[in-house]
Amino acid sequence: MTTSRGLSFKDGDTPIVIVAAFVPQSGNEHELRRALQAVLQPTREEPGCLRFDLLVSETPTTTFRFFEIFATQDAIDAHRQTEHYRVYRAAAMPLLQAPPEVVVMSPVDVAGLSA
Repeated sequence: MTTSRGLSFKDGDTPIVIVAAFVPQSGNEHELRRALQAVLQPTREEPGCLRFDLLVSETPTTTFRFFEIFATQDAIDAHRQTEHYRVYRAAAMPLLQAPPEVVVMSPVDVAGLSA
């Protein structure tokens, strides 16, 4: 498998897709947006990060979502050890109604990932 970023995977290797949802406490929407945006660029530059996007829905409740694709579990583990990850977590978590909802998936048909 080869990605749009030119990364290749051995047979049996499958990138890991993560969708994480963040619901801010009322009044914290803009501050949470800033905290989440701050982690985007440094994460996109990490080895093994294939995609790291931030989306928002405004109804029924403002919810931010990260759409992430990492080449391997090792890349995710390394991401979680970075300073920018620790800073974003410290800034974002107090602004949330509840802990983020995180779903880990395997890609079936994702643009930019092909067999």
